[in-house]
Formats: sequence, structure tokens, C-alpha cells
Amino acid sequence: MTPKPIPWHPIVQEIFDDHMELMSGKRILERDREVYTHFQIDYFCRTGRGKLRGKAAQIKGIRPFDHLLEYNVFEYKSINQTLNDQTFREYVARALMFESRHAKRSLRGKLTLNILLTRMPTALLKDPTYGFQPLTPWKFYCSCMGLPVYILIQRKMRGIDGGDPLAFLQVLEGDPTYQKKVWGDLIGQDLTGVEALKNIMMKIGREAYMTIADLIIEEAKPKIAAEAEVKLLSLLLKDSGMWSEFGPALQAVRTPDELDQLKIRISARISALAT
Repeated sequence: MTPKPIPWHPIVQEIFDDHMELMSGKRILERDREVYTHFQIDYFCRTGRGKLRGKAAQIKGIRPFDHLLEYNVFEYKSINQTLNDQTFREYVARALMFESRHAKRSLRGKLTLNILLTRMPTALLKDPTYGFQPLTPWKFYCSCMGLPVYILIQRKMRGIDGGDPLAFLQVLEGDPTYQKKVWGDLIGQDLTGVEALKNIMMKIGREAYMTIADLIIEEAKPKIAAEAEVKLLSLLLKDSGMWSEFGPALQAVRTPDELDQLKIRISARISALAT
């Protein structure tokens, strides 16, 4: 049976709809998908002044779209697609048309073009015509006829601890070879948006997600058991009047071996008191 195609564009658009304020650190006043202004554009948003509200204001991390201006257009290439010079110039042309035709006044100096990719467009980035500058290992910038252009490489974000803002791009892992590692790391982090990330994983690869979830549960069982044992020991020490003697050591335990050694000491102390 042929695998069902992954709806990459709707998934990315939904992430932008729900989490762009978090990923940019800016108020989003207007957003739209598949914008048509003579040419189709995957996504558009308009930012505005004012402080962020809710979770977007409270959560910290690496914000991949912190460079956004008032008007911003986005293009996306999924895992099986590449960005060559011809397509890049087409994207720039669309953005420039958008710049001059979207509003009554030109948006020059107020518009960014953002291209999200999986693969590194090596030849394009090395082309001296454009003069791309690396801002991070996964983010590149150039000015093309006065238009700020940003290219973001999703696979180069692997393994970076960027918190919730970056996680919503890291989760777009389409390579089965890396899904277990990347998704496992995201689920294992203390992220506020972990449930939303899980939903995205399910849309990309339900079977892969279920395998990862089962592994994480198995890995978590020893930790859960140890935490329960520490709670029981705490109650025992307090009830027996030995908290002052062993409580600080119990609170300082960090490994199973340390916990086992402390249990031996407590057991020996209880035996001594009983004789």
C-alpha cells in the first residue's frame, strides 16, 4: 500500500496560525493562507505594536522569526523538495509584486520574505550574486533589491535546545531516521506546548509517534518508581523521627545508586534501634 502523503503545507500553515506570536515575539494583527495578489504566496502575516499576551509573553526561548517587520510573506519547501536559483528568484518576484500591489502604498522597507526549507540550498547560499550571510547555523539573510530575505533550514535545528518557540519548527521532522531522536527530545523536554507538538507529530507520522511515545513511557517508569520510593522514605523518616538525620541526604539523592546506598544506611539504623 502506498503511504498516504503528508499534508506538509496545511501543517506548517496551522503552526503559523497558532504559534507565530510565540515564534516571533511580536503581536500578529493579521494572517492569511495561500494569499493571491497576482501570484500565490503560502502564508502572510502582519505584525503590530503592543506587548504580547498570554503564553507567548511568558515563554522564553529562541524565536526563529524575531526578525519580522510589519508585513511578512512565507514560502515553504517540504522534505522532498529543493530550492534552486530559479525557484528562489520566483519567490523574490512574488514578494516584490506583493510589496508594490498589496496596499495603496508600497511596502518597501516594511516587508520580509521568509523561506522555510528542510534541505540546505548550498549552491544558492554560495552564489555571490545574493551575498547570503549566516545569522545562525540554520538561518541565513540577504537583501535582494532592498527586500530582506531569510532562509531557515529545518534540519539544521536538530539538537538545539531552543524551548517552545523553536520546537514548533523542529517538530517538522520528516526523515524517519531522525524522527525518534528529534521527537523524543522534544517530548522529553519541559515544554509548555508539548500537547500541541504531539498533535503535529501524529499528523506527520502516527505510527512513528506511537513508537516513540511507548519508548518514552518505558524509559520513564524507573524514574516514576524512584520518585514514589523517595516519597515513601520521606514519610517513614518523618514518622520515625529520623528525618533530621537522613532527610537532607534523601533530598540530595540524584541517582539510583545513591538512593540504594542511603536505603542501606537507613535500614542499618532501624535495625540498630530495634536491638
